[in-house]
Amino acid sequence: MITPEQELTVRRALATKIATAVSGSGFEVMPSPVLFGGLEDYWAVVDPKVTQKLIETTAVKVITISFLGFADDPTEGSDHSPLTRFQYGFNIFRRYSYLRADQTATPDDFDKKLLVSHSEFMAAVLNLKAAFQGKNNLAELTGDDFAIKRTTSLQQADEVEDREECLYVPGVFGHQVRLDETVELMLVDC
Repeated sequence: MITPEQELTVRRALATKIATAVSGSGFEVMPSPVLFGGLEDYWAVVDPKVTQKLIETTAVKVITISFLGFADDPTEGSDHSPLTRFQYGFNIFRRYSYLRADQTATPDDFDKKLLVSHSEFMAAVLNLKAAFQGKNNLAELTGDDFAIKRTTSLQQADEVEDREECLYVPGVFGHQVRLDETVELMLVDC
């Protein structure tokens, strides 16, 4: 039977794989859904030294991992160590603003920033799709606990929403989508 500690190591391994896939894009990857009270609460956790001006002007870019459920496959493995499919949801969010924080910026410059925010969001989504394409060994999950530890292809659970309130940071709007991932695990027989 997979323990809560082992399941947490799976989410941490997924977070590492996700962070590698979106490296350089500024997305914060959280191995569990954290419900923040608002923008200030989010930044207090992510970067406690950030100033109020940066809180108001810096984009929230976050990917959270939620455990959705599991199902055993009794045809593969044994009674005490069947292949188990763990289902996870990756919520990808990238903030944008319809208001120009800097009123001296031209509308054209503002439109370019909106295009950049959408492009960064889409790059993260497509990079994750590429990283989780097909069945692959979850190399980021180290240790000798699992005989099988593999990811499968991502499935898009919802349509991309372009003006959606962040599920985890209330009052913040942007691009958001949930992608589902199945991780197949089987413990080493004892």
